[in-house]
Amino acid sequence: GDPDCRRQALLRVALLCRASGSRALVVFDGGPARHVGEQGLHLGPVEAILAGRGSDADRRILSLMDRAAGKAGLTVVSSDRRIYGRARAMGLAALRIHEFNRRLDEARQEDRREKEEQRELEEKIRGLGPREVEEWLRIFSGEE
Repeated sequence: GDPDCRRQALLRVALLCRASGSRALVVFDGGPARHVGEQGLHLGPVEAILAGRGSDADRRILSLMDRAAGKAGLTVVSSDRRIYGRARAMGLAALRIHEFNRRLDEARQEDRREKEEQRELEEKIRGLGPREVEEWLRIFSGEE
């Protein structure tokens, strides 16, 4: 696949992991590429691996799912019907790509809201005089 598409996909997954406090393993088709080498790639909570020559991501994912059977907290993300169906049959949580993208969009919106709230709070604090800051600190520390 296109290295820039892979990079964008990894950044999107990393954003969702950061927002949800989860970890992810992303499997790409093929062999080493610019962004993912022989040893894979680790980006904080996200690990990317390659299916390897002579294999494909679907087969690698199925193999990983077989080894993960019975583990709680795993979610398989794939629009491949066979992988999605197998994950559900194994009792694993499963999302199709469009569902994953919706969750990602929600996480982005939440991230933007949090940043905006933080910015507004910082602006309000900057507008307070020293006496007002002391008064608020006294109130919140319970020294009334």
